Amino acid sequence: MKTGVLVLWSGCLLSISLSLVHFAWVATPSERLMTLAVLALAAGSLHRK
Repeated sequence: MKTGVLVLWSGCLLSISLSLVHFAWVATPSERLMTLAVLALAAGSLHRK
């Protein structure tokens, strides 16, 4: 059970790390703008609580 949870968390952290690398070095300006807009919308919806 603990091994499965550790593997799951490791996979999530790896996915987040790779997406940050993609955002920083590979993404086109339109992808960056869309990603920042989605993050701003998510932050705004959390703040409205």
